[in-house]
Amino acid sequence: GAGEGEIMKALGVSKVAVDAVTKIGPNMRQITLKESVPSAAFPIFTPNPPSLVDNLMKRLNYADRVIKVLPSIFSDGVNAPTYPHWIPQNTPFSVRAILTYFTDVTSGAAVRQPTLHVLSEFCSDAAEGKALRYLASKEGVKEYREKYRGRVVGLRDVLEEFPSAMPPVGRLLSALPQLRSRYFSNCSQDGVGASVLFNPARPGLASSALSSATPSAFLYVNGPTPTLPLPPSPPPPPSSRCLTVTSGSGLAPVLRTLTTLTSPPPTFWVYHGSRHPSDVPHHLLTPSRLRTSQEHIWRLLLTDADAIRRFNPTAVYICGPAQMMIDTEEALTDVLGEKVDMLKEQGLWCVERWGLGQQAV
Repeated sequence: GAGEGEIMKALGVSKVAVDAVTKIGPNMRQITLKESVPSAAFPIFTPNPPSLVDNLMKRLNYADRVIKVLPSIFSDGVNAPTYPHWIPQNTPFSVRAILTYFTDVTSGAAVRQPTLHVLSEFCSDAAEGKALRYLASKEGVKEYREKYRGRVVGLRDVLEEFPSAMPPVGRLLSALPQLRSRYFSNCSQDGVGASVLFNPARPGLASSALSSATPSAFLYVNGPTPTLPLPPSPPPPPSSRCLTVTSGSGLAPVLRTLTTLTSPPPTFWVYHGSRHPSDVPHHLLTPSRLRTSQEHIWRLLLTDADAIRRFNPTAVYICGPAQMMIDTEEALTDVLGEKVDMLKEQGLWCVERWGLGQQAV
């Protein structure tokens, strides 16, 4: 089958060396790369760990044979599985390579309804098949959420819970989602290099890989990186009232701005959405107001609408994943009304979003 170099070329991924690993506060670490990334965010690709792939192949009794993924294989019959278009067709890959580099087996997306449907079809135990079909049905949505809420559940966990499920490799590939890169904000202090800020205690494929990174190790970075601008420069004057709204790794550029401000600093209000409160390094934040939410941040903006209008920001900076930030920008536009047009005309309304083909606007 194709070697690692050919696979990485197909994925558009290159190796970038780690220059330094720095501990920041009690919960966070910063990894600095040896190559510059002139962007506010860049995608890091993390293959599935070899030990996990070994476990899955042994559990499913998959031989490490070379196969070619062809659309014709997935187009037989009305109920035919979906062709996984992200796997290059007519190219020989080993089963191990496909499970390592092309398929998501660790996130919640890997065990949603399509995967559960496939597993239910190939259960030798009737009770297990029935339970899986129910979890994959509309009637079982509530139980599915309650069963897996607050847990990091991947394909291996579900296979352990339903040991009689033995889907053939082609059917399983039709249900599993694409293994995607995780976007991280560039928190380089000089705005020229490339560094990422992360919480090593947070569960997740990318965070686990970053936690084990050492100087001279390599990370896989997708290229070319999105052309997102870095935070506004020079820093806002002391008289400014800055409102920043971020989600996930979008907090990193704000941290960089806050930690390089001269004294006296401008007034900052920071709104940040994070599923993991420990991701927020409170000791690095020096705003007049910090509001965090484990749910959609736009809801918090609407809740605080009157307070935000009284704050009357003179600059707005929105940063984060595209899908979340589109809703966030719409909510903040509803809150501030006509003031948004004035801020945009003055270049004081800055929005950076990435993923799903979106770039800075």
